[in-house]
Amino acid sequence: MLKTYQYPKYPFVRPAELDHPEQTRHVPVVVVGAGPVGMCAALDLAQKGKPVLLLDDDDTVSIGSRGVCYAKRALEILDRLGVGERVVQKGVSWNVGRTFYRNDEVFSFNLVPEPDHHRPGMVNLQQYYLEEYLVDACRATPGLEMRWKNKVIAVTPGETVVALRVETPEGAYSLTCDWLIVADGARSPIRHMLGLDIEGKIFMDRFLIADVVMKADFPAERWFWFDPPFHPGQSVLLHKQADNVWRIDFQLGWDADPELEKRPERVIPRIQAMLGDDREFELEWVSVYTFQCRRMNRFNHGRVLFVGDAAHQVSPFGARGANSGTRSICCARINTSRHAGVRSTQTQSTPRLPVPPIATVGRTEPKRRSERSRSCHSTPNPTSTTRKNTLSTTIPPVTTSTRFELPTRPPMGRDPNTPAWTQHIAFEVESMDVLLETKARLEAEGIEVVGPTDHALFQSIYFFDPNGHRIELAANTLRPGMLEALDKVKWEMLEAWRQTKRAPQHARWMHDGRYKTMFPESQ
Repeated sequence: MLKTYQYPKYPFVRPAELDHPEQTRHVPVVVVGAGPVGMCAALDLAQKGKPVLLLDDDDTVSIGSRGVCYAKRALEILDRLGVGERVVQKGVSWNVGRTFYRNDEVFSFNLVPEPDHHRPGMVNLQQYYLEEYLVDACRATPGLEMRWKNKVIAVTPGETVVALRVETPEGAYSLTCDWLIVADGARSPIRHMLGLDIEGKIFMDRFLIADVVMKADFPAERWFWFDPPFHPGQSVLLHKQADNVWRIDFQLGWDADPELEKRPERVIPRIQAMLGDDREFELEWVSVYTFQCRRMNRFNHGRVLFVGDAAHQVSPFGARGANSGTRSICCARINTSRHAGVRSTQTQSTPRLPVPPIATVGRTEPKRRSERSRSCHSTPNPTSTTRKNTLSTTIPPVTTSTRFELPTRPPMGRDPNTPAWTQHIAFEVESMDVLLETKARLEAEGIEVVGPTDHALFQSIYFFDPNGHRIELAANTLRPGMLEALDKVKWEMLEAWRQTKRAPQHARWMHDGRYKTMFPESQ
């Protein structure tokens, strides 16, 4: 167990259903999984007056710190659910992040550059604290029943109800519900029971998490290193958490042995190389993980709704796991009538403008442009009737993107220090055929489109949406050998940028067309 945290143990309570096996209880909503997303979903529904039964197969909170960064929007949701203040008071607030290449700082950001925000940009807090606070809130909320050591072992979806079989230490019982919300994690036993696929990419890399207890005078900032002298050729991340616990992530590479790397005799020398031999510290928790970007094609399957890691898994870098999960539960609007439908921005079968497995924000175009390209970079007319009426039917379906306008605030402008085309949102479409078809449909509706622009690895088109946001749609045109060639020169490119602050020329083949002869298309 941990040195800085005492794990609670929640009691198993014998369900009444075990005493009346001839009866099958019906409840409006069952949530499976008492992690952050499952508990947020249960609280959100119960606070709206919808009775909820929350089931979990364990009897305590998460083992290890796991998710630690909670963003401003997630904090606002936690405020509404009644636990935000406890998270902020216990956690470590921060706004500034710094990125280093070797010993040099090459980038920094401030999540809250102006004063008087109610909440910080980020709060770092070990996941077990968040879960403990959410459990307290669930137990205090009328209409929300929690059951520990209740494991769902069978799910039978129907047109009007979902039937469940639940196993406990004292026997099994049956339930039916109008809606089943599945928040049982990345491995999701229920997803496997129903034979549902999750698609995407598992990245061929491994990372070591070391939670270290130490008193250090480092500022409460997020620090990230590329190729640091104390861990050459890899990356390292440093975060401060509550109780003087520091999270250190070491990139290890795909060939690392996970069990071997978790041993103290392997971990401690890495930390000593980073902190210096004279810094006293204690290991709190160690883990090795491989990250992935995967999602289900659909999050709703009749009356079964998948949320959190059960539905979509992302890289931990960027703090998108618990943050995206807590935000997604606010998009669901469930009518608990047995014959009602479900409305959910995140779980529609055919969403209007989906988020691809990896959405790139801020990808820029080449500097040389045609006259037509420059005309499209001028300020668009956000009140265009044609755009408003046709854009949603013109974009190919990919997952859901949500943007918000604030009518009580002045209109959001572009950064005056960068060209209009620099700031944009990029989405991936499935093929060049889809990209060209989409361009044709947009132009047929009177929307000016730039491209396709050839970036070697992908081709893109650009246009403005009805609100004036510049959108990029990109189709993957990667050829065999391209990524390997870029991987060989990545550190030289970073070093060239560090010294000259000019675009490196190591991968000029991407821009001058030579890739067409250097990397033949696969047959």
